Amino acid sequence: MPVGDHEAEVQAAVSKLFGRDVAYIAAWAAQVVLTALLTPVLTRLMLPSEYGRAMAATAVMQVQYVILGFGLYTGAQRAFSRDGEGAARQVVTVACLLAVVGGVAFYVTGSLWAPLISPDGFSTPLRYATIWAVLSALTSTPLGLIRARDQLRWFIVASLAQTILAQVLAVLFVLARGRSASGYMFGEIIGQTVAVLVVLCVARPRLVSRSDTGLLAATVRFSLALLPAAAAGFVIGDSDRIIVKAQLGAVAVGRYAVSANIGGFVGLALGALAGIWISRFFAIEDDRVLRDVVGASRDGASQLAAGAALAVAASAPVLLAVWCPARYHPDQLLLVTALVAVQAIPLAVGEVYSQTLLVHGRAKMVAALSVATATLNIVLNLLLIPEFGLNGSAAASLVDLICWALLCHLALRKARPPVRPRAAVIVGCGMAISIVSTEVSPSGWMLGLRLAVAVLALGFCALRLTTLVAPGRLAGAHRHLGKLVA
Repeated sequence: MPVGDHEAEVQAAVSKLFGRDVAYIAAWAAQVVLTALLTPVLTRLMLPSEYGRAMAATAVMQVQYVILGFGLYTGAQRAFSRDGEGAARQVVTVACLLAVVGGVAFYVTGSLWAPLISPDGFSTPLRYATIWAVLSALTSTPLGLIRARDQLRWFIVASLAQTILAQVLAVLFVLARGRSASGYMFGEIIGQTVAVLVVLCVARPRLVSRSDTGLLAATVRFSLALLPAAAAGFVIGDSDRIIVKAQLGAVAVGRYAVSANIGGFVGLALGALAGIWISRFFAIEDDRVLRDVVGASRDGASQLAAGAALAVAASAPVLLAVWCPARYHPDQLLLVTALVAVQAIPLAVGEVYSQTLLVHGRAKMVAALSVATATLNIVLNLLLIPEFGLNGSAAASLVDLICWALLCHLALRKARPPVRPRAAVIVGCGMAISIVSTEVSPSGWMLGLRLAVAVLALGFCALRLTTLVAPGRLAGAHRHLGKLVA
């Protein structure tokens, strides 16, 4: 392939990754923001202990949801890319059956596993968490097919149901049921049920015939190899809350959840890129083009993460004051929030690398690395939480995600894109300034300075996204500006 054609193909692919595909992320992120705006309502309606129980049960739900999904969200997109829509619809059918069977097993054995993670046993919040996990798994694989078809409108509708609608219902049921954790979980269940009905109507699961069992078995084998990686990813993201509750109590979980809600938004948005981009990566046949696209997407995603993390860390005093009342001691959560925010940087890099490994058929390597780093995360949390409290938990997850990104980078071998020094410097500075900014006084003119830094960081993100989506447009603007100056 001529150099000009190669560069044009890479640029076109990157433009799609940060253009049309970011529309999915933008739609999803907008819903997360609107949902997050209800957090201040919940923290004021519920006691910190009840809010902490709700967040701990949600963490359990997320781990169960990943297990019940069996990695078939990616499997459906792979089947659509390689074998057509009919095969992908059959994958949806298999996914739904496995989710229901696995959910029943979780519920029936609740009295056995629940006491291991909660002193309350298989309490009502955990029962509701299991039901919510089944419904979330029933939504996941159909959403993967909807993404593969590029049905953005229905993707948004289903996402609205399982985020904004569910959160609004959760608030209403908190009010109706004594401001309890079980009321919150019940509202989430109702919203998720609506999402299930939407995605099943749009995805239209297809009956499986005997002649298709071989093809489906291959897809399930591919997806099952992803299950340890997916479960490990949620262990990294949620085991900290379970350990915090065990060592510091439900009130501490509530305070940590507030910081994670604010700081974790960047990671949630950029971490979701992997699930959106995997269809694009599967469609690239030229290994050289794929390697360069991976390098450009890694640099773009990590720089966006650095800018967004800095914006969150700099504006944390204001966000925390809005998000929670004084009884949560928001002034003591600045460093936790910043550490959670910068986790988005290694998370974005690791997600891009792990999806590249999957495209190259190295699902077992992804699983092995994910399980190893999940184990490291648990060990670091157990070591650091007793000594450093919530700051130790956030630091443990940051160190763990950095290790995961480095290991995935090494595992790519010949498919590894070169590291660009300029991008690395930008990312490193963003991470360092985000953490150091927590030492700046959050009052008086210093608060104004922090907010100015947040605005500049968001401006950097907007400029960087423009260069990724339409690099020629920005170059043309520079040329036009030069002519005006001349």
